[in-house]
Amino acid sequence: MRAGLRLLLLAPAWQRQGLEAWFTARLEDLQVVGEPTQAPDLVLWVLRGDEDPDAVASDLALARDRWGPVPVLLVLSLDPADQATAWLALPVEGLLHQPSAERMLEALEVLATGGRLVDLPAAAAAAAATPLEGGVAQSLLRSGLAEIAAERRRLQGWARRGSLGWLSRWLLEGRLRELAMAEQVLRLIWRVPVAPAATVVPSGLGTRPLPLAAAPLSYTLPDRRPLTLLAHLDERLREGCRDLDLGAGMAPLLALEALRPEQRTQLLQSLLHEFRLLVDRLATEAPTAVDDPWRLQQPRLRRRALQGLLGAYTRLPREGELVAPLELLQDDPLLAEEDPELPDLWPCLQALLSGRPLLLEGALVAPDEPIALLELQRQLSNWLVRNAELIARRLIEAAAAWPELRRALLVEELLATRELERFRNRLNARDRWLALVERPRAIFESRRLLYAIENHRIAPQMQREIRDAELRRLGLWPQLVTLLLEVRDALAPQVALLLNRLGQLAVLLLTQVLGRAIGLIGRGILQGLGRGLQNATTPPERP
Repeated sequence: MRAGLRLLLLAPAWQRQGLEAWFTARLEDLQVVGEPTQAPDLVLWVLRGDEDPDAVASDLALARDRWGPVPVLLVLSLDPADQATAWLALPVEGLLHQPSAERMLEALEVLATGGRLVDLPAAAAAAAATPLEGGVAQSLLRSGLAEIAAERRRLQGWARRGSLGWLSRWLLEGRLRELAMAEQVLRLIWRVPVAPAATVVPSGLGTRPLPLAAAPLSYTLPDRRPLTLLAHLDERLREGCRDLDLGAGMAPLLALEALRPEQRTQLLQSLLHEFRLLVDRLATEAPTAVDDPWRLQQPRLRRRALQGLLGAYTRLPREGELVAPLELLQDDPLLAEEDPELPDLWPCLQALLSGRPLLLEGALVAPDEPIALLELQRQLSNWLVRNAELIARRLIEAAAAWPELRRALLVEELLATRELERFRNRLNARDRWLALVERPRAIFESRRLLYAIENHRIAPQMQREIRDAELRRLGLWPQLVTLLLEVRDALAPQVALLLNRLGQLAVLLLTQVLGRAIGLIGRGILQGLGRGLQNATTPPERP
């Protein structure tokens, strides 16, 4: 940190005195002020804990109007899980949650050199760590959650087996949803904040719950150059692809499940490596007349990733001869096809090449902002998974007729021909259902399914996106699906009104007509019984 740096310290009085003494003891040239007469070089704002993000944003806007673009380090005292999105949207260069004094000093050094950093806990972890009132309640909740977690791990182990039939898998997924609901009920009973329910995305062979992100958001950027952002995303995704567990996320059925874990990791990292090389090359080349060179490079990029997976000199026996798998698979026309559900990555690529802002929620956001960085990571991880799916499907097709390739690439459960054919049939059935029903419905409802790599798993996420152009290009059967959805939406109010009127008519008949008739009949019976009893108690007349 350069000498003579002026630091504006905003904090409660007792905390400000301690921090000021600690900072000046370690940096003698640092000038810590409370009310500057001129613009400071850095601002350290320690919140008390009861501030509202909107009020803080208004104060930051006034401060920037007065001092200009001064780096601000915001320190949160309370758990930001409830309003994490609002805190991340604040225009600050640093955001920390309950840091130590050493961590504050390190963050100030990063901000002084033009970088930025964020360090926030996970929302799910923060909710789980909420203290409970009373030892009995805490022990009961802890034991109940432990039993649910053990049962969930056992069921997820069964779900990772490829030999389960569609009925067994359907029952297994229902049991997992039941455990998730039981966990929410336990937290509600013992007054622990309940995490939002897991989203469920329909798939071709049932539905699978989508887990929530539980990883803390922590990153440090030494500067704000686009290539620095790319290096950060490459590091995070490369670490996330390692030891990827598809069963923990319970994502919809993927062809990646057929590959061995080490082959799966190598395929994803090869795609990421080729993406990094392509971006570096596009950054050094002069702009051409082509508006979107990214889409033109996709088939070549997938072929190079396949080469990184199989190896350029690998030979496998096939019908008594040594054959290079790469020579047979690299020129396959299926590798040139595009996934229709893959969004255009060119805007994100421009943000990584030239720092162009991203359009998020109707506002332009700089790519180094936390929300934009998370969006870039999600879009890039979705591109990785969907391209790996295309390559994995081609490998499965080739392995079905090549036993040696099957043994080299596929998991042990799919070595048997029956199990492999069953897995392929499930994939084909899911693809047909998605193409004919789910994709038209998602386009009509302006939804898109993304696959985010989080915590060494693939977590499907649904985002809203206007897809009118894709809706106009749908075929005959998908158009019929959207037409049925529109008819259902149009007739739903009339059907609801008709059912309401029928219900009112049934109530009228039961209460006013049938009820009164039954009452009259009962009254007549009672009157007849009364007269009979009266005649029975009257003595007979004497002659």
